[in-house]
Amino acid sequence: MLFDKFKNETKKIKVCGGEEVEIRKLTNKEYEEVQSLIMGDATAKEIDAGEIRVSIDKMSRAQLLTVAYGMVTPKQSLKDLEKLPVDSMECIGEIYKAIEEFSKPKK
Repeated sequence: MLFDKFKNETKKIKVCGGEEVEIRKLTNKEYEEVQSLIMGDATAKEIDAGEIRVSIDKMSRAQLLTVAYGMVTPKQSLKDLEKLPVDSMECIGEIYKAIEEFSKPKK
């Protein structure tokens, strides 16, 4: 079948001082939602020129949402992640970057 090669893969990674977590690629809908949150109302011209400013609150929200969607084990809901203390954001950011890189469309 045409789309059989696009199975949603998972992989285990070490983050946050050696803790192992399992992540998966975001779905098209999830990826679009996160990118829309980050990009906001930016035009194609602004995106191409790298002239996008992202507020800290939108970037934090995008990171939390990405981790809630893409971290398989241990599974954490968005509400769970929002309740964590602020010093957890460094670890969340590390997991976010791994999921983002894993999910990035191949060129």
